[in-house]
Amino acid sequence: MILVDSSIWVDYFQSGKTPSANFDEELVGGKIAICGLILAEVLSGVRGEEEAQMLRNRLLALPYLSETRETFIKAASIYSSLRREGVTIPLSDCIVGAVAIENGCKLLTRDKHFLRIPGFGEWGIIPNSETQMTSS
Repeated sequence: MILVDSSIWVDYFQSGKTPSANFDEELVGGKIAICGLILAEVLSGVRGEEEAQMLRNRLLALPYLSETRETFIKAASIYSSLRREGVTIPLSDCIVGAVAIENGCKLLTRDKHFLRIPGFGEWGIIPNSETQMTSS
């Protein structure tokens, strides 16, 4: 399962540009997931009701990864541990990272700061071709 970050969705819906060669195949095959925070971020940028309805229909068809109380505890732990190291990542991205970790998902994103989340750099990031990030 691949959790797709909001920055990727915005580009995909605005330009129709796919973030990877097999993105559409994975989308149809049910391998692409969404969580509540990403859903809210994507839908909050919609200009009109017609566009909002189209996006809602497409995004609600995806497998949904629910946030739990433990998700938010994990996100707070990630945020706190990074702050102690002098690293600040938006709390919203710590929540997305916690969802991916809890569900054993990879994360398709263009935000390099996800690599700062402990353990993510080894397995969790799928670089977008434009990010020039590396992962093993």
